[in-house]
Amino acid sequence: MFTSFLTKLVYVLLCAGLAAAQRCPKDGASRDGVCFDPTSVSYKVLAKEGGTAALLCVVRNLGREVVTWMRNDGRDIPLTVDTLLFAADKTRMRLNVSRSAGEWLLIIDRVRLSDAGQYLCQVELKTGVIVQDYALIVEGVSISADTAVFSGTRYFPLTCTVRFASRDAKALMTAADGRRGSRRLSIEWYHRGIRQTTEPGAVDISLSWEDSDTAVSVLTIDLVQPGHTGEWVCLKRSAEFGATMETATHTLRLVCRQRASAKDYRLIQIRQIPG
Repeated sequence: MFTSFLTKLVYVLLCAGLAAAQRCPKDGASRDGVCFDPTSVSYKVLAKEGGTAALLCVVRNLGREVVTWMRNDGRDIPLTVDTLLFAADKTRMRLNVSRSAGEWLLIIDRVRLSDAGQYLCQVELKTGVIVQDYALIVEGVSISADTAVFSGTRYFPLTCTVRFASRDAKALMTAADGRRGSRRLSIEWYHRGIRQTTEPGAVDISLSWEDSDTAVSVLTIDLVQPGHTGEWVCLKRSAEFGATMETATHTLRLVCRQRASAKDYRLIQIRQIPG
């Protein structure tokens, strides 16, 4: 009787193991029994500029097949192959692998705006390739590098590039124009604690879009004067994932032009007289 019970128990455990091994689909790609498990991963990963992004690929029934991470940028160059890292920037990218759990975790440190895009976790089989795609969305603010400029310079631009998490950022910001208090997204400029707005003959602020989620704000100083020195802050407000603010700062230094004296001009003229 005990032997019969033990036989049934072993049979149940084997069936449960086989069922677990076969589990996957529900939108997870599969082929020849190998499949991506969609239950424990997120295919849309949100990261902050300067932070860390983690893309987790879970593969079931892998056997001896090899997992590869790639970026879908048209170059067809792998970031990783099995446990080997081929990424150009190995100081920011690493791979954590747990074969027993079927987990292949791609980690990107010190995330940049340029890291945003589509990443592919794929397994090449004898009958073809199965691929699972991931979208990395990077929120952040970047600004033109600190500069020194001559006093009296006309039309000096400061450029701020902002990426929002939402692919509908452009539509949301455009729809909010004209509806006071309804804006969920905004880009603001500050100098010495004072918010800057377009003022003819002093400052002009324009906005353009590189993509539906990436905006470029340009603040142009009409005539650079000593009062324009110091920190110019570009601030991004977002209510996409709770109220958040991010800033980037540009430090503007002034270089005074030295006027040539009358004596200098005479010396110049003497040097120009043919000998």
